[in-house]
Amino acid sequence: MKQFVALLIALVAWPAAAVEEWQWVKAINNVSTGWGTETGMANVHIKGASFEAELFWGPAKTDGVRITLKGTIAKNKVTAIEAVLDTDMEPTKYTGKYAKHIWKKPFEGTVGTEAITLSDGYNMIGLRRNMAK
Repeated sequence: MKQFVALLIALVAWPAAAVEEWQWVKAINNVSTGWGTETGMANVHIKGASFEAELFWGPAKTDGVRITLKGTIAKNKVTAIEAVLDTDMEPTKYTGKYAKHIWKKPFEGTVGTEAITLSDGYNMIGLRRNMAK
């Protein structure tokens, strides 16, 4: 639970003022080495109840797709299947929440933020973006 709270804090504190691009972080529960993290940019598509995301390896979308997420959003609850590309890992089901917050006053060129937080019970994935004016 402490790691999940730390992930949420990292999502909110991520320095990205006025950036509208989606970003992601994954906290990985590794049996051999303990907690690890991966981060990068993302393409996120939400249309109706459908949710899809491509999570790129690093700070640029030219770095190649690391993970895909496909699922649904209903009443701010998210269910998605994660596929880690170019590995022998099986697809994994994640569940979590979608949140959108609009500021009372614009802040550093933004009017609000969106976030998706997911967990499979062992690992956590967070996606976020600022909404520019």
